[in-house]
Amino acid sequence: MRRRRRLLIATMLALPISLALAGDDDRFDLKVREEIFAGFRGDEKSMARGLDACEAALKQKPDYAKALVWRGAARTFQGGQAFRRKDREEGLKLWQTGLADMDRAVALEPKDVGVRIPRAVVLLPASRSMQAETKGEMLAKAAGDLEVVYESQKDRFDKIGTHPLGELRMGLAEAYMGLGRKDDAVAQLEAARDGLTGTKYAAEAATWLNPPPGFAFQHQCIGCHSR
Repeated sequence: MRRRRRLLIATMLALPISLALAGDDDRFDLKVREEIFAGFRGDEKSMARGLDACEAALKQKPDYAKALVWRGAARTFQGGQAFRRKDREEGLKLWQTGLADMDRAVALEPKDVGVRIPRAVVLLPASRSMQAETKGEMLAKAAGDLEVVYESQKDRFDKIGTHPLGELRMGLAEAYMGLGRKDDAVAQLEAARDGLTGTKYAAEAATWLNPPPGFAFQHQCIGCHSR
């Protein structure tokens, strides 16, 4: 249980990653994202408004993928809060329903970057404390999410900004390392090292390419909302 609690807290801390890669957001996505981010920072009223907006949208359109993915992200956060209160039953319920929401959202809109990114930034840090089988499943989903983002953006990497590109490359590198896809990870790391010269991403990638003994290949978001 301590392991699950740690992974949920790690997930909460990792969620406010830049979503600049998501492209043209609709009004719902922009509004709900900001409310739920404020909720992650401790504003319970904002979280409630964000969840209310998701629920209202889903009443009108039960298969609205963006409402599902954000409700799922919020539920995983609330699951972490429940575990911190030592409410195991509520924590498990929220965690499981949150994952189900996000998986359903991706099944409904598999090519929507605004759906893929939120799930990836939940699953990638959460996988770190999981046992092998579950870890592999979560990493495979996160890698798949980020690969969809990569394919959608690869022709405009020079336009999306250092932060989103660095986060994308390092996220892929971590997922690939965890899946044993070392060649794929090295390709992303070399691209970050050589293409983002002078940035913290380049420095981090260089360390990953020549890691010290016992090094943990875990990326933490660098300077969210910076470019």
